[in-house]
Amino acid sequence: MFIKKEPTKEQIVKESEKAIQKLFDESLVLRHKSELHAAKDKCMQAFEKLIDFKSKNFDYLNTELEFGIRLNLALIYETLKQFEEAKQMYQEIIQQDSYYNPGIQYQRVRVNLGNIYFIELEYKKAITEWKRAIDKIGKDNKELRANIMRNIATAHIKLGNYSDAIDNYTESMKNNPDVKTAMNLLLCDLAMERIPETKSVFNIMLDLSAFSEREIDVNEENKQQNIDPLKEYLIVKRKENSNIIVNIALVMTHYLDKDPLIAFDYIIDAIKKNGVKDILNEIEMAKAMHFLKKRDVEKTISIMKSFENKNKKLISRVSNNISFLYFVEGDIANADKYANLAIENERYNHKALVNKGNIHFQREDYMKAKEYYLEAIGVQSDCIEAIYNLGMVNIRMEAIYEAIQAFEKLNSVVTNIPEVLYKIAKLYEYLKQYDDAIKNYSSLLLQIPNDPILLSSLGSLYYQINVIELHFLNFNFLF
Repeated sequence: MFIKKEPTKEQIVKESEKAIQKLFDESLVLRHKSELHAAKDKCMQAFEKLIDFKSKNFDYLNTELEFGIRLNLALIYETLKQFEEAKQMYQEIIQQDSYYNPGIQYQRVRVNLGNIYFIELEYKKAITEWKRAIDKIGKDNKELRANIMRNIATAHIKLGNYSDAIDNYTESMKNNPDVKTAMNLLLCDLAMERIPETKSVFNIMLDLSAFSEREIDVNEENKQQNIDPLKEYLIVKRKENSNIIVNIALVMTHYLDKDPLIAFDYIIDAIKKNGVKDILNEIEMAKAMHFLKKRDVEKTISIMKSFENKNKKLISRVSNNISFLYFVEGDIANADKYANLAIENERYNHKALVNKGNIHFQREDYMKAKEYYLEAIGVQSDCIEAIYNLGMVNIRMEAIYEAIQAFEKLNSVVTNIPEVLYKIAKLYEYLKQYDDAIKNYSSLLLQIPNDPILLSSLGSLYYQINVIELHFLNFNFLF
C-alpha cells in the first residue's frame, strides 16, 4: 500500500515562495506597463500571502523578497498619489532597518519618503529624510549624493534659506557638476547679491557647455554610417544647456551692472573666451534687441555691425526687427531699406519677406506684395502672417475666390479664429453663396453666442434666401 509522504518544511517554504514570487513578478510587469491598479492588486495578494506565511513560519528569513514586495507596493501607492499609504509602507520598511540588508535600495526608501514630503510642502521633513539617506550613502556614489544634495538645496529655497541652498548646491557641483545645478546656484548667488560668486558660477556653466561641445566634436570624428545614440543625446543636451545659459545670461544683465551695456559686454567677453558659438550669437542678438526695444536704432545698428564673424542670419534677424520698427512708426523708406538688408543676408527669412510684402502693400503695389507673401509661404507653409496678408491683398485686388482660399487655408492651420471666419463668411456673402456664408456665420456664432451683428447678418441671409425662393414660386405660378 502506497503511503503519501507529507511535504517537508523546506518544500512548503519553497512552494509558498514560488507562489508569492509569481504574484510579485506579475505585479512588476503590470507596473512597468503602467497598469497600476492591476499591479497594486497583484502586489497586495503577494504581500498578504507573505504576511500570512510569516505568521506560521517564525524563522522565515527571505528578507529580499519581502523588501521587494513592500517597496514595489509603496512605489505603486506613490505613483497613484496615495501618499498616506505610500508613507506608511516606507515607514514600515524603515522601522525594520536591522531586519533588511542595508544598501542603495534601502536608501531609496528615505529618498522617496522625502520626495513625498516635498510634494506635500513639508520641506523640513523632506530635508530630514534626504539627510538621513545621504548619511548612509558611500562617498564613491557621487551621482546619487549630488542628486540628493540638489533636492535638499531646492527645499531650502522653498523655505527661503538661500545660504543653506548655496552650500548644498555647491556640494552637489563638487560631486557631479551639471549646468542645471549651476543655474540654481547662480540664481541663489544673485538673490544674495553675491556678484563675484555669480560671475564665477557663470564661467563654470560656460566651461561645462564648452566641454559638451568638445564631446560632440570627438564623437563626430569617430562616427560611422549608423546613427550614434550617444551623439544624439549629446546634441540634445547641448541645446538644452545652451538655452539655460542664454536665459540665465539675460537675467544677469539686470544685476551685474547698472548699465546693461557693461553687463552684456562682460557676458559676451566671457562667452568668447570659452568659444561657445551658439550661445554667443543668441546673446549678441539679445543685446541688439535690448536697445531696439528702447527705440535706440543707432545703438542697435552699431551693435549689429560688431557681430562676431558678421553672422548673416543674425544680421538678417536684427535688420528685420529694425525694419518692422520703422514700419510701425510710418518711416516706410527706412523700413524698406532694412527689409532689403534682412533679405540680402538671409534670402529665405520668411518674416523679412512678410515685412517686404507689407511695405509694398502700404505703397498700394498689391501685385508685388502678393509675390512676397507667396514667397514667404513657400519658405514656411504655415506662416500665418503671410497667409492672412495674402487674403487681405487678394481682397484689394478683387480676387475674391483667392482671398477665400487663403483664409480657409489659415483656418486649417489655426482653427476657428473669429476674425478669419467672419471674413470668409462676408466674402461668400459678397459672392451670393449664401449657404457657405451661413455655415461660417453659424460656426462663429457658436463662439460668440447672441452677438447682434452675427444674428443680423444671418437674419439678412435667410431673408435673401426666402426672397429668392418666393421669386421661383411666383415664376412657376405664372406658368
